[in-house]
Formats: sequence, structure tokens, C-alpha cells
Amino acid sequence: MQIKKFVAKTAAEAMLQVKKELGEDAIILQTKKIKPKGLFSFMKKEQVEILAAVEIREKQLKRKESPLKTSMVDTEIYRNKNYQNEKFKSYLNNVKNNEDLEDEIKISSSRTIPKPIEKDTISKDIDEIKMVINHLNAKFSDAFKSEEDEESEKSKNESIKFLRDKGISQELALQIVDKAISSQGEASVGIMSKVLEEKFKGFKIEGRSSFNKKYNVFVGPTGVGKTTTLAKIASSLSIKENKRIGFLTLDTYRISAVEQLKTYAEILNCPLEVAYDKNDIKDSLQRLDTRDTIFIDTAGRSHKNKKHMAELKDMLETIDDKEVFLVIGANFNKEDIDEILSNYSFIENYHLIVTKLDETSRLGLIFDIMNEAGKSISYTTFGQNVPDDIEIFDLKGFINDFLREN
Repeated sequence: MQIKKFVAKTAAEAMLQVKKELGEDAIILQTKKIKPKGLFSFMKKEQVEILAAVEIREKQLKRKESPLKTSMVDTEIYRNKNYQNEKFKSYLNNVKNNEDLEDEIKISSSRTIPKPIEKDTISKDIDEIKMVINHLNAKFSDAFKSEEDEESEKSKNESIKFLRDKGISQELALQIVDKAISSQGEASVGIMSKVLEEKFKGFKIEGRSSFNKKYNVFVGPTGVGKTTTLAKIASSLSIKENKRIGFLTLDTYRISAVEQLKTYAEILNCPLEVAYDKNDIKDSLQRLDTRDTIFIDTAGRSHKNKKHMAELKDMLETIDDKEVFLVIGANFNKEDIDEILSNYSFIENYHLIVTKLDETSRLGLIFDIMNEAGKSISYTTFGQNVPDDIEIFDLKGFINDFLREN
């Protein structure tokens, strides 16, 4: 690697020198303003000093020699290259803005050359050096940002913060803002609205389930409101569409869960079956065979408990021709959502329901749920009232409500 210092009246002139002598591949290591030396220096303007480097490729160093000598030259190249790498890393650790750079970049030819090392080690060292250089280069670019660039960066960060404050993750917020800026030159609320709509409108299983299948199974973590959500949908189908409903609960872990579903069954005047293990499921479904639609409630399963997840998988495999609804609470955090979706990924196809929208002010998590699952949402719920407090998910309407600034 060749390192050289350039001094000129302006940064532009110095950069031209760098380009002329070191070429397009030159990397800027450092830039600073210096005062001229000598008599009457106080009357002279400050100059710009740039330290630049360029990597010397092996093909530039090779010479037309005999095979034996060529091999010896190659060895010498690797030795010198490694030595220069070590010297340059030392330079980066010790250089200071006000030091005389001329002496720092000289490489002594009188020192003992280190022993030959493997090519992989050389490549690794070079990668480390490049990483440091890129970091310094980024700092250099920041130092020469125009007012327009700074204003654009400020506007971008404000847009990202706006989305982050509403609950969208840093990663997804950055994607949305970058897409808005690249397509329209700015990240206004209107443009971000279009980006969100375009990103999620094509996700599979959009909107609500048609309930064409007879068996509808509700699964999800503990405490997300599966039983209440199931009752809301069942009540709506019974009252508005005159469907003949049946209930089956597999949640025998909590007595209250059976009692809760029993209350809803009595109100809707429909039968309720309780299955204590997977062997009871087929018999229970047989007794409910005359009903139009059967809603199946499962016990809340900790997504971190592998045994419980295995039990759920076995139960689901006993039910044919079914639709599965994965119920997730909007009051979870992004890390939990990612883990839940990962652990329920054994279900080949499912609909999403997001509950408890009334218990959080950071609704942006809904976009992260869709983004992680790769599908839209069927329903959202926002309270305990049955059959109310539930809506079929409307992507466009939700985006408009979400992006309101008040």
C-alpha cells in the first residue's frame, strides 16, 4: 500500500493532486488545515493537507524473470506487504492531527523482514485495514457535507424518529424512509403512506377469512385473548349470517377458560364440547358434525416451551380441512413477536389476528408483524365487548389513521 501527503490551497486542488498521482482507487485517510511555515507565514492563508493511500496490486509488482526468481520475488512481495500492513496499522493507532506526517509514513528498509505468512492471513489484515480506512473516509465525507446534504440528513432522521415513536422498528422505519426518498425525493407523510400501502398490499391471505371451512382453530401465546376473540367472531356469524355454530375447547388447563366459553355457548344456544387430549378430538368433532361452523379454542402455549408446542402440533394434525388463526397481542415487543412467529412457523398456513390495540399507543408493531410473517392481518380487536370491539383489518384505513400526527 502506497501512502502519500498532498498540500494545496483548497481541498479541491488537493483532491485533484490525489486523483492525478494515485488514481481513482485512492482512499482518503485524513484531511486537515495547516498554517504555512516560514517568514511572514502569518500573512499567508491556511492550506489543506490530505493524506491518501492506494493499494499496490501484485500484478504491478511482478517482473519478467525466470521461474525461480519470480517465486523469490513473490515471497519478497508478501513479506514486504505484510510488514507494510503492520506499519500502517501502527500508524493509524498513533497518528495525531498536529504531528509531522512526513516521518510517520516512511518505512525503514534496514529492519529485519518478518517470516513469510499465509495468503489468508494477509487478506485478513488487508480487510481490517480497509475497514478502518472506510471509517476514516466516512468521517472525511461528513466533514465536507454541504448545507443541503446536512438538511436532507436531518429531514431523513426526523422521518425515521416519527415512525419509531409510533412503534415501528428501526430496521423497518429505515426501509420505509429510504424507499420514500429514493422514489419521490422526500419522506413526507403522504409519500410514506404510499410506500406502506405498496409494501403490504400484496401480502398473501389478505383481509378476513371466508369461513368456508368447517373447522376454525385459534392458537397463540397465553393471555392474548383467544377465547374472547373466538366468541366475537362466532357471535357475529351466528347473529348476522345465521350460521349454526359449535364450540370445542382444548383448553383444559384453566377452568375459567371452559366456563367462559360455556357462557358464550349458552347465550348463542349452541353446543360445547371439551376434549382433554388428542384422542378425544375426533369423537368431539363427530358429535358437532351437524353444525355449520365449529370454533376450536386451544390452551395458551408459551412459544418458549418446546413440549407445549409439540403437543399443539400433534393436536392440529388430528383436525383435517381446517383454518388456523394465530392470535398475537399488540402489546408485545418486536423481539417477542419475531420469536413467536418463528416458533409457530410449523403451521403451514394461517391467518393473523392482532388483539389489544387499546392497550398500546405504539401501533407500528402491526407493520413489523406483517413484515415478519409475510402476510396481512385478518382481524384486529380493541376491547372486551362481545360481539363488538373487533374489526376486519383495512390496510389503507389503518395506514391513514396511523400516520396522523395528532
